[in-house]
Amino acid sequence: MDLHRLSQRLSAVIACLLIGVAGFSQSGAKKPKETELVMSKCWSYQFSDERGMRLTGDEARIFVGLEHGRLNAISTDGKKLWTAELGGEISSNLVATASGLYLTTTAVKDDGTSVGDSILYSLSKDTGVTVWSTKLPPSNVHFVNAYEMAVIVTSAGGLTQSVDQKSGTQRWRREGEPVEIAPEIADTRLLLAGTSKLAMISLNDGAVVSERPSSAAITAIGRTKDGSVVIGDDRGVVTNFSSDGNGVKWKFRSGGAGSAILAVNDRLLFASNDNFIYLILSRQGHVNWRRRMPGRILDIALFTDRWALAGTSDEHSPLQLIDLNNGRLAAQIATGPDESVIDKPFVSGQKIFFLTEAGVYAHSPACPEAKDGGKTDPVPPPS
Repeated sequence: MDLHRLSQRLSAVIACLLIGVAGFSQSGAKKPKETELVMSKCWSYQFSDERGMRLTGDEARIFVGLEHGRLNAISTDGKKLWTAELGGEISSNLVATASGLYLTTTAVKDDGTSVGDSILYSLSKDTGVTVWSTKLPPSNVHFVNAYEMAVIVTSAGGLTQSVDQKSGTQRWRREGEPVEIAPEIADTRLLLAGTSKLAMISLNDGAVVSERPSSAAITAIGRTKDGSVVIGDDRGVVTNFSSDGNGVKWKFRSGGAGSAILAVNDRLLFASNDNFIYLILSRQGHVNWRRRMPGRILDIALFTDRWALAGTSDEHSPLQLIDLNNGRLAAQIATGPDESVIDKPFVSGQKIFFLTEAGVYAHSPACPEAKDGGKTDPVPPPS
C-alpha cells in the first residue's frame, strides 16, 4: 500500500473518531434529572426583637404571629402591610378565610406559669383592626378551624364551640374530653382525639355522630379523599376506618408514634417519630416508599402536586422537598444561621413561605424578585 492511500485512510479514521467524540460529549453530558428541583430565595423579612410563633396566609398576604400577642401582615412580595397588638400571648393557630383572620390569645402572668382569660379574635385582613372578640375558657392552647361561615374553636380542656364568622355569636357548644392534638375536619364532621376515644361530632349542631374507644393515645388524625378516617397512635399503628368510624379497612405499623397525616389523591403521607415519612396507598394500606429524615418530623405539606414538603425538629435542619413519585430528595431549603423552622410552612401557588424564630422567608423555583438571596443547590436524587 503506497503512502498516499495510507495517509487517506488514517485521515478518515481520525475524522470518524473526532465525530464520535463530539457526539459522545453532547449525548453523554450530564443533564439535570427530572426529579431535581432548583429553589430560589425570593425574599426574607426579619423581625426586630420578637420571636416568630405562628404562620398562615391567603392569596395576597402572609400573616405572622409573634410574641406578646403581636401580629404582622406581609404582602406576598415581602412588604409589611400592618401590625396589630392584641396583648397576652397567641395561644392557637391562625386561620384566614374570606371573612377575616381568626386566632386566640391568652393572658399570661409575669412568671409565665399561669394563664388567665382567653379571647377569640376576628381581625380584618386588610387593616388588622379587630372586628369582634369573644371570651373563651382559660387555656394556654386552643385549636381553630373554619367550616362554611363558622369558626370552630376547641380548647385543650375539651370544650368545642361554633361561632359565626361575621358576628361572633355562638351557634353551639359541646363539652368533651381534653385534647392534645389538632382536630380534623372531615366533610360535615369534626374529628376529636380525646384521652380515651376518637369522637366525631356534627359541625352543623355539635351532636355526637359516633365515638370509638382507643386503647392507645391518638397522636395524628387525617382522612382520605374518599372520606374515610385515618389515625396514628403512640404505638406506631396507623388505622384506616370507614367514613362512619366503625369498620376497620386496614392497619399498618411504623416504628414510632405518628406525627402527621396528609391525603395526596389516592395515597397518604404519614410522618412517624421513627424519623421516616411513608407514602401509603390509601385503599390497601401498602407502603409505596419511605424516606428517612434527619430528625423528628414536625409537619408535612404539599408543594404543587409533585413534591412533599417536610421540616424536622433537628436544629437548623433544612426544609426538604421529596418527590412523591419515588421518595427521593429533590431539593433542600436552608434556614438562616442559628434558625429553625417554626410552624407549618404555607404554600401559595409556586411559592413556599416558612417561619423561623427570626423571620419569614419566601422561596420558589421561579422567583423574579430574588431580593436578597441566590439559588439553593439542587440535590440530585440518590441512584
